[in-house]
Amino acid sequence: MLKNFPCAGFFLFIGFVAVILVVGVCLMPINQSALPSFYGVDKIEHFVTYFVLSLYFCQVIRQRFHLHCVGLLVMLGILIEFLQILTGYRMFDLWDIVANTLGVAAGYFIGKNYGTVLQTCCRKFA
Repeated sequence: MLKNFPCAGFFLFIGFVAVILVVGVCLMPINQSALPSFYGVDKIEHFVTYFVLSLYFCQVIRQRFHLHCVGLLVMLGILIEFLQILTGYRMFDLWDIVANTLGVAAGYFIGKNYGTVLQTCCRKFA
């Protein structure tokens, strides 16, 4: 499942930690006044977050598992939106799911073609 480079297991662990952090941040209460105030800023945040996750995992796992990863990340974005309903202080937003999915897709397409940054860094420092 992992690509064959020395730090792949460590990078996979870091990726799982990042996913846990994303879930935690998405389910915690937020102070709306502390956030940037222009319309759609949260959609940019959703896109960038899922873009980075997808791009990151595409660099760690073998290419034949990329679509599995894409599917899991899309399902994670959907699950988080439904879990937000249960919090009582966060809201479900279909456009967040769209932004998440577009971010995952963009990260996948870039990662499958240019996904060697982590390997290169690891080989230089290992």
